[in-house]
Amino acid sequence: MGYDIARFQGEVDEELICPICSSVLEEPLHAPQCEHAFCKSCINEWLSRQPSCPVDRQPLTPNDLKPVPQVHKEECEHNPKRPVPCEQGCGLVIPKDELRVCMFINVAPAKHKNYW
Repeated sequence: MGYDIARFQGEVDEELICPICSSVLEEPLHAPQCEHAFCKSCINEWLSRQPSCPVDRQPLTPNDLKPVPQVHKEECEHNPKRPVPCEQGCGLVIPKDELRVCMFINVAPAKHKNYW
C-alpha cells in the first residue's frame, strides 16, 4: 500500500499514483516494457495471483520489475540537472552538477565575463 494522498500538500502528479491502490507510490517498481509503476507491495501481491501488468495486461513477472529511476522536476532545487547560470557571470546556463566544471571557472573574471 502506498502513502495516503492527504499527507501531501498541493496536487500529486498522476505518474506518482499507484494504479492498484490509488495512493502515492511507496517503494516504487516499474515494468520496463510498458513503463507502468506500482508500489512494491501492491505489484508483488498482484503478481502472486496473475502474471501480467494490471494496467495493460502484458505478461509480467517479479523478475521483470525494476526500481523506478529517481526523477526530479527541472525546477526542483535538489535536481542535479537543474539549469543554473554560471557563478562567474559568463551568461552560460549549465546543469547544476556541472557547475564546478564550467570551462571558464579558471579564467580571470574580466576575461570570463567578456568571453562571448
